[in-house]
Amino acid sequence: MLKITISGHRKLLNESEVRNNIALSLQYFQTIDKDLQAISALAVGADTIFAEEAKKLKIPVRYVLPFELEEYEKDFSPSELKVFRDLLAKNQQPYEVVSPLKDTQPETKNEAYMAVGKRLVDECDILVAVWDGQDAQGLGGTGDVVAYAHTVGKPVHIVKAVREGSEILQNEVDAAFETLDKEAIKFKQERFIPAWGIGIFISMLAVICFAVSVNFKASLTHEEMFILALLEVIFLGISSVLLLFFARRWKQKFLVNRRDAEYLRTLNWYKDAQIPIPTIARPTYKISDNIRAIEQDIKASIGQLGDFANAKRIAWSFAKEQANYHQGTRIEKYKDDLHKTEKALNAIKILFIFCIAIKFFVELATLILHWQTDHFLSYLNTALIILPALFAALEGILFFSEWERNITISESKVKKLENSCHDILNANDETTLLKETAELRHILEIENSDWAKRYEKKIVDFKFF
Repeated sequence: MLKITISGHRKLLNESEVRNNIALSLQYFQTIDKDLQAISALAVGADTIFAEEAKKLKIPVRYVLPFELEEYEKDFSPSELKVFRDLLAKNQQPYEVVSPLKDTQPETKNEAYMAVGKRLVDECDILVAVWDGQDAQGLGGTGDVVAYAHTVGKPVHIVKAVREGSEILQNEVDAAFETLDKEAIKFKQERFIPAWGIGIFISMLAVICFAVSVNFKASLTHEEMFILALLEVIFLGISSVLLLFFARRWKQKFLVNRRDAEYLRTLNWYKDAQIPIPTIARPTYKISDNIRAIEQDIKASIGQLGDFANAKRIAWSFAKEQANYHQGTRIEKYKDDLHKTEKALNAIKILFIFCIAIKFFVELATLILHWQTDHFLSYLNTALIILPALFAALEGILFFSEWERNITISESKVKKLENSCHDILNANDETTLLKETAELRHILEIENSDWAKRYEKKIVDFKFF
């Protein structure tokens, strides 16, 4: 049985990132040994997250508390206490208490925290430390537990933490990534997508104006015809500006920021793993001077591979995270978008055929029975103009989105990344690990630039279509 324990900060500013990394780390340890046990003191923050993620993976958890339950619960807020009690109540094994308190003085409690930290380290095979690298703020803190683990020779796996009260909350790479990531999201969600959607909607309004002016001409005054013509010109003008200028411009800004952000994300993983950053043999796009400078600084700070086991876990986790992202996010979203759009296209086809059939029978009835159907036919003809335009708009969305091709590409990426996970897991020496992590970066950079290059090419092709 492989026993994994946790030590980490309580008030985390990057809680979602920590949760994700803990989950990936536990998955990594499961690939090493299926017979896994998690041990936690169940403190607020990292300890609780560790227990929750272990439960999700059906890993048995043993709780070792620093002192009596009644006193320990005073460390929790009401919401935190509910989570704490739920975890204890649902656990099959009873919890243990390491140090019954003689008094409730802070010094006595800190000694108990140190005692439980030592107990966890002594019983485990691997310590996962959610740590910002700073000294402990009090006896029994994460820094003290990590130091003790090193003293007794237990492997330590570091999960990067940003805690409240830290003097250094973000390094340069984290800050730059966060800025680029926010800019990419802003240009996509707040600018490009609204401009694209509104542009298509307004272009459909222009089609409606045209269809009405053609089919209801006999019943419209000259002033009304002029207003429709004016609206048609205005709508087409606004739509053209939104689609051909703003949407394209904001899409490009999104692509640049997203591309640079993903480039930095890769650098950050290598930095956290203390793996020398491999050089890209044939760069496919130019990054900014600022990011290039950050990359050079990181390369200079990593002279050689750091702790082998920790680096191997982080590299595997990075590859697995990317594979999970493609499989669980991109592929599923693309399939859902493709399915919805194809359903809409089929509905338009059916409605168009239905309108054609209705028009045929109305014309036939007019011919044979001499019905007065001009007004009704005007509505039908209007629909028969609008429906093909709507169909063409949806086809345009399919053209630029390329969901089928993206699904195929992402499925191929998943296979490559899963193979990378396998190869990294089986790397038993530094040379092999460096080789496999260099290949991983190559896979990621192809992914990072390919979709942007295809979009740029599609814009050029569309211009000359």
